[in-house]
Amino acid sequence: MVTTDPSHDRRHRPCPPAAQSGWEEQHWQTYQRREHLRHWVALIHGGSVGLLSLDVSPGGDVEVDTFGLLPDHIGQGIGRHFLSVSVRLSWTVAPSVSRVWLHTSSRDHCHALPNYERRGFRRYQLEESPTRQP
Repeated sequence: MVTTDPSHDRRHRPCPPAAQSGWEEQHWQTYQRREHLRHWVALIHGGSVGLLSLDVSPGGDVEVDTFGLLPDHIGQGIGRHFLSVSVRLSWTVAPSVSRVWLHTSSRDHCHALPNYERRGFRRYQLEESPTRQP
């Protein structure tokens, strides 16, 4: 069973770890303290398996800022359930959510886009970016 644990709020970094992302520690601290950003950790039997970060704006938009599994848990079907739970949470995280949205990339896992689409997300815009942004 996958559960989200809001008690981990602001204590866990999104993947990849700072050393792999190119971000300095101060950049991570600034990121984690963004006013409307909230974090949840997916747990299985008490162990962390994934992260959800939502940017909850006062205007009713909720951006899935970070969604992902730790490498050891990819390919086990956990992502489907975790994303379903995350989407339901996204619609209830504020009193009047009008939209839940996210950015994805061709650099994400090959199952990411189909997973998002099966959970109700639709493609809105396609952009090409020459560089990877952490």
